[in-house]
Amino acid sequence: MTVSVKQVLINARNLISDPCTWTQCSFAIDRRGVDVGINDSGACCFCAEGAVRKYAKAFALRKACLDKVESYINDSLWSFNDKHSHAEVIRLFDRAIAECDD
Repeated sequence: MTVSVKQVLINARNLISDPCTWTQCSFAIDRRGVDVGINDSGACCFCAEGAVRKYAKAFALRKACLDKVESYINDSLWSFNDKHSHAEVIRLFDRAIAECDD
């Protein structure tokens, strides 16, 4: 089954929907606040791009997802995540999801 851009964005948004599961300045951290890989079993908090990377394994899909989200900002998702509030990041995902074609 092929995963769509919209489904990746929904999954990523759900992963970071609670401020307690969102982070800044790292793709993923464990409960002690230590940087870990996005697929590490101890990863419990993710930045916006880390969440996208977790669900978009293929490079082309990841690029399509990032391109979709970044089309609404004048920045990279990584940088936007680190400069904005959790609520602003969630609103960005909501907008991108709402305007997905698939």
